[in-house]
Amino acid sequence: MPTRKKQTSAAHEVRKAPRQQRAIATVEGIKTAVLKLADKQGFADITITQIAEQAGIGKGSLYQYFSGRDAIYLALFEDAGAEMTAIMKDLYVRILDLPARQGVSTVLRRHLDFVRRHELVFLVMPGQVPHLQLTSHPITYENLIIRFTRNYIEEICPGLSSQEIAHRAFFVHEIAKSCIYRFVSDPPEKMSDKAFIDALSTLIADYLTKGVAQ
Repeated sequence: MPTRKKQTSAAHEVRKAPRQQRAIATVEGIKTAVLKLADKQGFADITITQIAEQAGIGKGSLYQYFSGRDAIYLALFEDAGAEMTAIMKDLYVRILDLPARQGVSTVLRRHLDFVRRHELVFLVMPGQVPHLQLTSHPITYENLIIRFTRNYIEEICPGLSSQEIAHRAFFVHEIAKSCIYRFVSDPPEKMSDKAFIDALSTLIADYLTKGVAQ
C-alpha cells in the first residue's frame, strides 16, 4: 500500500518559508484572513480570491508562499498542533508533583483555553475539508491528548498494567474531550468556567487514581 503523501504533495506545500519581517507579516495575514472567512462561511467554500482580498494582497503574492488553499489550512493546523505540543511539555513538568486533582485541574484549564482559541482549526476544519484527512495527522489534538494522558497515568499511578493504563487513558480522553467540546459549543446555563473545571477535574482525578495509593 502506498504511503500517504498528502501533507508534502505539490498541491499542499508551503512554497517559500518567510524570513524577513514583512514576509512573515504577509504569511500571518493570509492565515488570519482564512480564519476570518471561515468564521463567517466555513472552510469548504473559501476561494483563493476571497483569501487574497481579505488579506489585502494580490493572488500572485499569496502564491509566493502557499501553493493553494489546502496548504494554508495545513499550515494553520500544524501551527495549532505545535502550540499544543509546547503547552503539553510545559504542563507535564509542572503537574507531576501536584496532587492528582490539582494537576488535572491545571491541565483542563489550559485545554479549555486552547480549544476556545483554536475551535475553528481543531474542531471545525477537519470535518469541513475531509480530503485533507486531518484526523489522521500525527499532531491532531486527540493524538496529543492521548499520549499525554498515558504518560501522566504511568507517573501518578505506578504499578498499573499497560492494559489498565490504556483503558484509563481511553476513558479520560473521551470524557475530557466530550465535556470540553460541549462546554465550548453549548455551555450549560449559568455554569462558570471554574464550576466546570472543578466538577470535571474531580470526576477525572477520582477515576484516574481509583484503587491506587496516593
